[in-house]
Amino acid sequence: MLDVLIKTFANATNDTAIVRVVSIAAALLLAPFTFPVANAEVIAHSEQVNTAAVTCQDAPGGAGQSHPGDSIWLVNTRHIAEDCRRGSPHYQLWQCGCWRNSSRADFATHSSHRTCIFVHGNRIESHEAPQLGLDLYRRLSCLRTCREPTRFVIWSWPSDGIFGPLRDARAKAKLATCESFHLGRFLQSMPSDEPTSLIGFSYGAQVILSSTHLLGGGCLQCRRLAPTDHPSVRPQVVLAASAVDSGWLQPGGSLATALVPIARLTLVSNTNDPVLRRFHIATGRPDSVALGVTGLNPRISPTILNQCDFGDDLQRSHSWERHIRSACVLRFMQQGAELR
Repeated sequence: MLDVLIKTFANATNDTAIVRVVSIAAALLLAPFTFPVANAEVIAHSEQVNTAAVTCQDAPGGAGQSHPGDSIWLVNTRHIAEDCRRGSPHYQLWQCGCWRNSSRADFATHSSHRTCIFVHGNRIESHEAPQLGLDLYRRLSCLRTCREPTRFVIWSWPSDGIFGPLRDARAKAKLATCESFHLGRFLQSMPSDEPTSLIGFSYGAQVILSSTHLLGGGCLQCRRLAPTDHPSVRPQVVLAASAVDSGWLQPGGSLATALVPIARLTLVSNTNDPVLRRFHIATGRPDSVALGVTGLNPRISPTILNQCDFGDDLQRSHSWERHIRSACVLRFMQQGAELR
């Protein structure tokens, strides 16, 4: 092939021919490097989504309002990214179509029948998290019939993209561990008799299970949550495309007590997920299998588990948007979170 290029270049009689030869040569030289880059992009597939307005005609209050009786909160921990022991989240309340600064004390006064906390996935910038949460709230509201008052919390954690897909995935695994302490302390402060739901996607699922592991008495990085003088909440947990090693929940695993405080666990899995099927690359362990692909062994906790493989609906995708645009998946999540 190189000999052909040399002869072609020698016979080129005008600038156009020379440009054509140079272009072909460049493509051939760059070709060997395109495959690793493509694979790397698959490993750390971005979970960013199109945050277009919900199409449901029954969305509460139009584009900028919550349903009467509901309140929508943004709890932001991005400023305390790696400080597991200290720091307080920022609170904002959605009012009249915009976010207004608030506080933990104000949050506590907005009592409701249920609190639902949404923890987004990886590679979501700070300005995207509120839109993702609002979009999910509106879609779930379309399915609610009883309209029980709900506090809907958008949990914004530091998942901004980091250069290098493998480096990004491993950095987020460490951040997810730290983030679980912030979420764990938040859950500790919730009234134990208030129904609580947690919805997590991808690395958001890892944040949630790590926090329930801490609530269940487990430790991470040789640290535990400070004990409290009241029982912890018993949340309904809904996880989609979980970027969690299924072995971590086994007895003796690193998240072995994660199921202890959970009242009900709903898992959305996809055996065709192209990102999670390469989860072992991110963990560095060849035998590591993502919970979002295999689901959970029913023998571990048969009384609280409800799981379904939505491979036919989601196909070869690791997209949050694909999940919430599937009527079957969205209904499954809404029922698991017990949002009525």
